[in-house]
Amino acid sequence: MGFTNVTKRRTVLVRAVRAVLLGAGMAPAAAVLLAPTAAMAQTTTATLSGNVLDTTGAIVPGADVTLRNTNNGSERKTKSNSEGRFVFAAVPTGDYAVTVSYTGFESAVVKGVHLNPQDSQNLSKVVLKVGEVTQVVTVTANDAGLIDSGERSTLITSSDIAKLSVEGRDVGELVKTLPGFAIAQTSNSIDNTQYDPSQVSITGALRSYAASGNAANGVTLLSDGANVSDPGNYGDSVQNVNQEMVEEVKVQTSNFTAETSNGPIVVNAVGKSGTQDYHGSLYAYARASQLNAQDWLQKYEGQAKPQDRYVYPGANLSGPLKIPGTSFNHSKKLTFFVGAEDYAQRNIYAYGSASQAIAHALVPTANMRNGDFSCTELQAYLGTSIISGCNPNGTSVVANASYNNIAVVPTQTRDGHVIGNGQIGTSYIDPGAKALLSIIPLPNSAPLNGFNYYHTNLVNNDLWQARTRMDYSFSDRVKLFGTYNIERGKDGVPEVPYYSPAQTAPMGGIDTPGGGLLSTVDSQTGSLNLTVIASPKLTNEVQANITWLHQAFVPKTPAALLKSTIGYPASPAYAGLTGANGAPLSNSTQYPQFSDYGLDGLPLMLAPDFSVGQPYANKMLPSVTDNVTYAVKSHTIKAGGMVQKVVNNQRLSSSVSSTSGRIADYYYGSTFTDPNGATVFTSGNYLANFLQGMIEQYNQQSSEPQQNLYFWNIDWYATDSWKVTSRLTVDYGMRFEHLGPWIDAHGVGISVFDPTTAASTTSAHQGYTYHAINPSVPTSGAASRFAFYEPRVGMAFDVRGNGQTMIRGGWGMYRNHDNWNVVQLAAAQAQGVIVTTISGGAGIDLNQVGATNVGASVGTGNYSSGSASTNSYVLDRNDSQQPLTYTYSLTLDQQMPGHSQLEVAYSGNQGRYLTAQNVNNLTLSLQNINPVPYGAFFKPDPITGAVTPLGAIDSLSASQVNDYRPYPNLGNVYETRHNLYSYYNGLQTAWTKQAGKLNYGFNYTWSKALGVKDGFYNGNAVDATNLRNNYGVLSFDHTHIFNATYSYDEGAPYKGHRPLEIVLNHWAISGITGLQSGPDLQATYYANFNLTGKLGPTGGTQLNVDNKTFLGTPDVQLQPLLTCDPSVHTAAHQFVNGSCFELPQIGQNGPFNYPYIHGPAFFNSDLTVMRNVPLGGARNLQLRFAAFNFLNHPLTTFSTSFPNQIQLNLSNTAADGYTANPALATPQSGFGIAPLREGRRVVEMAAKFTF
Repeated sequence: MGFTNVTKRRTVLVRAVRAVLLGAGMAPAAAVLLAPTAAMAQTTTATLSGNVLDTTGAIVPGADVTLRNTNNGSERKTKSNSEGRFVFAAVPTGDYAVTVSYTGFESAVVKGVHLNPQDSQNLSKVVLKVGEVTQVVTVTANDAGLIDSGERSTLITSSDIAKLSVEGRDVGELVKTLPGFAIAQTSNSIDNTQYDPSQVSITGALRSYAASGNAANGVTLLSDGANVSDPGNYGDSVQNVNQEMVEEVKVQTSNFTAETSNGPIVVNAVGKSGTQDYHGSLYAYARASQLNAQDWLQKYEGQAKPQDRYVYPGANLSGPLKIPGTSFNHSKKLTFFVGAEDYAQRNIYAYGSASQAIAHALVPTANMRNGDFSCTELQAYLGTSIISGCNPNGTSVVANASYNNIAVVPTQTRDGHVIGNGQIGTSYIDPGAKALLSIIPLPNSAPLNGFNYYHTNLVNNDLWQARTRMDYSFSDRVKLFGTYNIERGKDGVPEVPYYSPAQTAPMGGIDTPGGGLLSTVDSQTGSLNLTVIASPKLTNEVQANITWLHQAFVPKTPAALLKSTIGYPASPAYAGLTGANGAPLSNSTQYPQFSDYGLDGLPLMLAPDFSVGQPYANKMLPSVTDNVTYAVKSHTIKAGGMVQKVVNNQRLSSSVSSTSGRIADYYYGSTFTDPNGATVFTSGNYLANFLQGMIEQYNQQSSEPQQNLYFWNIDWYATDSWKVTSRLTVDYGMRFEHLGPWIDAHGVGISVFDPTTAASTTSAHQGYTYHAINPSVPTSGAASRFAFYEPRVGMAFDVRGNGQTMIRGGWGMYRNHDNWNVVQLAAAQAQGVIVTTISGGAGIDLNQVGATNVGASVGTGNYSSGSASTNSYVLDRNDSQQPLTYTYSLTLDQQMPGHSQLEVAYSGNQGRYLTAQNVNNLTLSLQNINPVPYGAFFKPDPITGAVTPLGAIDSLSASQVNDYRPYPNLGNVYETRHNLYSYYNGLQTAWTKQAGKLNYGFNYTWSKALGVKDGFYNGNAVDATNLRNNYGVLSFDHTHIFNATYSYDEGAPYKGHRPLEIVLNHWAISGITGLQSGPDLQATYYANFNLTGKLGPTGGTQLNVDNKTFLGTPDVQLQPLLTCDPSVHTAAHQFVNGSCFELPQIGQNGPFNYPYIHGPAFFNSDLTVMRNVPLGGARNLQLRFAAFNFLNHPLTTFSTSFPNQIQLNLSNTAADGYTANPALATPQSGFGIAPLREGRRVVEMAAKFTF
């Protein structure tokens, strides 16, 4: 008995056109159903389809098909259509069995069907045999030809999570094992480390990896459908995905279908759900210092091993919800899951690792603070590697020209009196400077690598997390589930929020006085999903989600930050900058910060100004999604839409200034004139200058308001999964996205550039405008557009018709949204924030800063040798773009012997309309639309006609520099624009086995990531005047990436001998090993290795090696010439050959891209041993012993904490060095050699009881 194939009279073209029209017609209807209620427009469900055939291959229409969840028993029913096809849409993630029956045939049960988030799976051949319907034939999903779509994605299963060596509590840690996930340094450092999962913090792992060449903030993380990506930077997360509470994680990296919003990378985590029977677990994971090794770097710096400890106790329970003594829920249609875990973390490394926790600084000695700058005292301060000796006349012999500014013995006081042996009398010591120096700790170490103060910052980070889920099956047609997640706690913050400034400056940095800060965190998410199966053809799914975060920062000792506490003078002369009316620019009561990033005498101290407001972050992401699925013949058509609102309301310390003021000492002349007309003589030593009250640069901002911004994301789509033949499935569709710009919730607006007022000297808002003063400018500042269109297509081809060999591939367009950080400074400017900088001109006295009368606009100041300048932060009002990524891939999947699978894939993408983000807050940025042209300073001043001598270029005042700009009445104008681009091409291979006692996964990626730098931690800009010059290898490019995961569970091989059974049975072992080749050091650091140097004798006339002097502009980076390949090593641990560099002639520049200079390679291997103790039934006790970096293999590394090995100094301090050929300058000893290492072995023990 059998059925004949239905004759197809319509052509393939007609069927395709009809499907597209039907899908497009359904999209508006679905969009009407939408209303803004809750967080990400993303669901976690899947689609399962199948084809029912008889043994002759004929289709079987009208067959009864039942889908049963094997965990909670929930069922759905449908029938095969006229083409023998059935579809189940909006199916929750989980394990399923499919039963197919038809009169005259034996029933077929397909077991082992597992559906992942947003899967589109197809059982290509469920075969019915002639017989009685009561007879049942059971087959596996593989036997039924289970195949998927053309998307490129990877799954982290619950089995992976349970078996592998997972060190942290956030399951995102395991993305490090996936193909194409390259380590990305996103903390202003170049250390050879990856994300340390041993600490629990809400920021998570994802910002530490660049997936398939996408920037680290190109990833969207979904937890039960709620978007937990931080809109502040779209790199961090706002909540952990706890490994004990999650079922699985799906990572989509290329050409996924139009029903998926976000991209270009989507990580979709689905939590555990309820079960028909009661199951649960009690567990505790613990680590203690007694079992851990000491970090190599910490030991090298003479720091004591921390007494750190971590304890993570938790429990979970699932089952039917019942009320004892009643018949409530006797059918078990209502099930629940609940889990909770405490994160107790004591004396742990601040900022996540030893390299970030070790604060180090070069701090003045006690004698220096009292005026002793003799050669012997300077040698005790700097060490013999910098000052090799003292001359008979008391001057110093400087061995490292980089330290000239602070290594020279001072020769005169501020009033021009000659001093002997570097002794500055107490009458010359400025009370403000002395008070500020009192907050700097005294040296606690002999000078080592340029520092004489070391301190390991240890903090207590205590959080807890809980999750619950409820599922209710009203019937086989109506299903409902909801989830709720919460995470709360406190973290220690020794320096400033989010990062350690001490690691970013040559002088290091110090903690926020008074013991640092305390961060409080409250993160909550919720989701609700309702699925209605209207008919076998029609399914409607509605999901609402919400994400909410509140984070606040408070000082542990507020009084320690006040001027009055340290004795800083209260007189108006020290009050900071003043406005046009003579009143202080800011009402801050805190003392100024230190913000010098040179070797100029002052370590960084960037304490937030709490006197003007508490730093905080409030984020809320509500959204609702509606998806309609319609199955017709060989088509599964989906249409739907989403409405989402993203709110980011923050007050954070400015990255460019402070209301309390910032001090820097980059350049002093031999004399300068104060605003009061007095001539001041500099001493020859920058730190001695400061002690006498001299500074070179002071900046301050007027206020620090909150930036409360939001945007709307309104999407709709239509897509079709077309089963063209039994072997070929084609997915095609279109997604439309209205990605609105960030909008100011206050109604004031966001600043945009206004060229009509750029030339004005009287406009109160010179060069910019915004909505409140010009209603024609929208409150978003930038323009908006109705929608972006994003076509996507994919295919899956079963080569042999048995699911053993698959070819998958596709192409798609994906938009993501700008983060809050790239617009917040423009929003602050519209709120009246004025950032004013006094710089240039050789110096000013600290007690004269308040006399500069800077006003509300850019002015020349009223003192002879300097000027006040205001930078502008604006948007382009005509720029309505959002970042776009084209992704494409082609994958061959081949099932191999031994239940293993081989995958070989090409994966590529192109980024367009990316934004320059200047994450390191450098003056040289591609955001700057008002740069000084190349060679400008060598020409007459366009305003005055004066020609600046070569040796005086560095002393040009800010107003003199501005004369050379396209808009001479403005300073730097930083405009956020979508003008960056990128390319990625990669070969990604994998060999996996996920069945039997031995499981493994090996993957290898060979790739190249190229693009324009100055994006999100993708490298620093080199030329603000020419975009193309910034194109090259990106910072997260790792040519080779290899990962291996493995687990072996022996089961119970020993039987019949009780003692052997107890001792030898039920052991398991697992491990993870990762290897990545070193990144290009030009991209991870500076393209010129932060070139510095001096030409001319120490203490005499010198020429600075910098871009202003050599290139005539501050906006193009000075690059050394090459004389050989610097990547060719000539010494142990050498990665850069410094002898290959030489200085160019004045007016010339070297290449921006050198041959690829690989940094140190990354390697890590983790190992876990487990023993299961069966206790009968489902009860089991598992004991775990894990060692992370079990080989205790420290990694060779460079570090911004120790710049002498990586910062290139080309100096010629000979008597004729000033006039000699710059090519004679030589690099310092030790450059390019990485003598440091980082890393330690961490041991964890755990016990887990399950039932």
